[in-house]
Amino acid sequence: MKIEFADWKTTCQAVLFDLDGTLIDSTVCIKRAWETWSIKHGLDAELVTHSSHGRRAADSVQLILPDCNFEQEVQFLENLECELVEGLVAYDDAKRLLLALDEAMWAIVTSGSVRLATHRLKATNLKAPLVMVCGDQITEGKPHPEGYLLAAQKLNVNPKDCVVVEDAVAGVRAGKAAGMKVIAITSTHTKEELHEADHICQSLTQLANAIKP
Repeated sequence: MKIEFADWKTTCQAVLFDLDGTLIDSTVCIKRAWETWSIKHGLDAELVTHSSHGRRAADSVQLILPDCNFEQEVQFLENLECELVEGLVAYDDAKRLLLALDEAMWAIVTSGSVRLATHRLKATNLKAPLVMVCGDQITEGKPHPEGYLLAAQKLNVNPKDCVVVEDAVAGVRAGKAAGMKVIAITSTHTKEELHEADHICQSLTQLANAIKP
């Protein structure tokens, strides 16, 4: 059984979605959490927020503050993000797109933890997938391909038969490193920043209109 993206003459057997910035607009919540954390440590909030996008909180914290109490800081961020719901919404047509796909033919691969991903799916009333690979279930975060390769394995689909849908540079690189086709959505990054993707679209609505399960 194949899924066809008519606009790009691309077919696949499974679609692997990023979550934040792709299916869910969590920009306000993420910005508020990282700003709070940055102020706590006297850091440039704008720089920290931008550099952390698309990556696991654990990887970002370790990169920015290598000598901190690692587990404590990651827990602080997760607790804060799991409390925030204001401004948290599913992108237009996210629900329509997911419902159009057979549940055995799509997965979510997110840098967030299981707890955070579950919180955001519930808050936005989006269907949870049968397969979801989260940042705290893998050893290496994006741009490493581990998460996407694990999702393909769980779906029993060859990586080359998967299409990744991403909004961040780290995620695009993870999908490409996994040997998958990547469609980037310019919801959080520019077309120029996402140039490594195979195809680029302006919105999830454009993607939903292009897909033919």
